[in-house]
Amino acid sequence: MPLGYWLLSADGHIYPFGSVPFHGSLGGLHLKERVSGIATVDDAAYAVTTEHGAVVAFGGARFYGSTGGVPPEPGPIVAIASLTGGAGYWLASARGSLQAFGEAPAYESDRLGREAPVVGLAGVPGRAGLWVAEAGGKVHSLGRATDHGSAAGYPLNAPIAGICASPDGDGYWLVGADGGVFTFGTSRFFGSLAAAAVSAPVVGIAATGHGDGYWIVQADGRVAAFGGAPDLEQIDPDALPAPVVGIAAARA
Repeated sequence: MPLGYWLLSADGHIYPFGSVPFHGSLGGLHLKERVSGIATVDDAAYAVTTEHGAVVAFGGARFYGSTGGVPPEPGPIVAIASLTGGAGYWLASARGSLQAFGEAPAYESDRLGREAPVVGLAGVPGRAGLWVAEAGGKVHSLGRATDHGSAAGYPLNAPIAGICASPDGDGYWLVGADGGVFTFGTSRFFGSLAAAAVSAPVVGIAATGHGDGYWIVQADGRVAAFGGAPDLEQIDPDALPAPVVGIAAARA
């Protein structure tokens, strides 16, 4: 199976690292809005969403619908997560609107985004469930997602910027904009950037397919590897045409 990840920039470029395949991107197109999220589909395909909720699937990923590219009233779409098996996905707005497509179950979203903006989604591997992370550290567990706790109430030094699920479906990691990492359930702590001087805000975290490590990415494209996650080639920050907004890793 491939080992590595894709980085997504706000202008739609996708940068593959490691042995993951490149299936195409939105880079070079004259987009009317920012691209805002990326999700791994099955093992080595991916789908991306824009702030207006347009969805584009690449590789073996299938398109199941979108908001039609119309700016959503509850605020911009900030994240996409895939249902296990790739038969559907969810989109979430910063203000808590959650929309389901394909076979992804629809969940109540009244509680989402009330205390702080939604910043990330993580589908539960192996079953229909979803974790929704807010900037204040709260994690909402929907469907068959087990509640393993959250960083709400922690003395956060920076807002939470992303979430990713452990491959066994029984835990997740949160990452702060300062690179701090919080572990829940079966996810293990392998290190963080919290004690380092980050060159740009952290925007995402992605775990290896075996859950023995993770990558943390900053908006300038710099990636830090921890645990069993290998150090891979780096983007030259000066060569980036737009900030990086997300990361997605291949699954085992």
